[in-house]
Amino acid sequence: MIYPYSEVHAVHMELTDRCNAACPMCPRFMKHNGEVAPHVYKIQHTLEDIKKILPVDFIKQLRRINFCGNYGEPIVARDLLPIIVYLKQINPHLRVEVNTNGSARKASWWKALAAVMGSDPRKSGVWFGLDGLGDTNHLYRRNTNWEVIMRNAKAFIDAGGVAHWNYIAFKHNEHQIEEARELAREMGFREFNIKLTARFKRGDTFPVFVKGEHTYDLKPPTEAEHIRPEAKNHTRPRTVPVPTLSAPMIGALKFIDEYKRNGYIPIDPNKRLVPKPNIECIAQREKSIYISATGHVYPCCWISGGHFTGDADFRMEYDRIDITKRPIEDIVGGEEFQLVQDSWEVGSISKCVHICTVVEMDADSEQKQHGHDFMIRKRVDNEE
Repeated sequence: MIYPYSEVHAVHMELTDRCNAACPMCPRFMKHNGEVAPHVYKIQHTLEDIKKILPVDFIKQLRRINFCGNYGEPIVARDLLPIIVYLKQINPHLRVEVNTNGSARKASWWKALAAVMGSDPRKSGVWFGLDGLGDTNHLYRRNTNWEVIMRNAKAFIDAGGVAHWNYIAFKHNEHQIEEARELAREMGFREFNIKLTARFKRGDTFPVFVKGEHTYDLKPPTEAEHIRPEAKNHTRPRTVPVPTLSAPMIGALKFIDEYKRNGYIPIDPNKRLVPKPNIECIAQREKSIYISATGHVYPCCWISGGHFTGDADFRMEYDRIDITKRPIEDIVGGEEFQLVQDSWEVGSISKCVHICTVVEMDADSEQKQHGHDFMIRKRVDNEE
């Protein structure tokens, strides 16, 4: 099995698939017209739901819970604050993380969030997704308000909250990175992270639709240090240590389409990937699971996203991974999780290959990096 139920130490939880923003590249939206996707149901987990689906003993064994998700914004979930209070009461040592666009709720709510989460960076953190400054952030984080975000971030930080700034680099905002980093330092953010997007791999631009009308295009960054190596076959020299595509990675990706929608088993042994992908499962390493807003349990958010959009390379019966219909212990120890691990032998799940294949940093180096690890991290709080 990927891991025994008793060893699950982390949960990535999507409290809701509702969102106040309209980020064009988010899987919440249809790429060809910008409309909300049909698999978004505008639902949420309440405090009562959490009490029913997460056993007390399970909460006690956790070390970390992250509120983020594939489609929703956690701060618009009605019961985020009381849920955190409830979890902390059961497990005072639990590390709580929240990923947010920051553009909802009143300043008083953010002060209360800081009080609930505490000021110990080992036990809490809020990651603000801010992709630019006042004149650019809205180009990707559509429907958000910069003044509201700054007010909320300031209220949270001033009340003792631990804040981090995640910045996706685009052509329209990469010239502002140093200015944003300085603002992060002045405001008291602990860390400023540059995220290298992989969502331009099908072309040089990404069309943005507003009410079905093509309004403008997003363009990838042009500075070499802000470009992922596999993004549209970029070959520019890089100034940061991120991996290039190794021969095993290319070989694995080349044969992935052959396994699309074929299911886990039976798999023809004569159709193994050559060479076999070197998969090191992040969920297995972190002993983590993902719980969607619909209540379905997966090893990770990437597999969940593929399952719901219909492009997954496997079949899972929804009822068998539904936490409202089956105990979480049975799901984690069930055949569905085992089939994920079995697939690594042949690389039949493209999500596993793309995200968790380990590539070599350099032919003469022992360093290695997962396919998903494209974040340039830098502390901005003047601490080592």
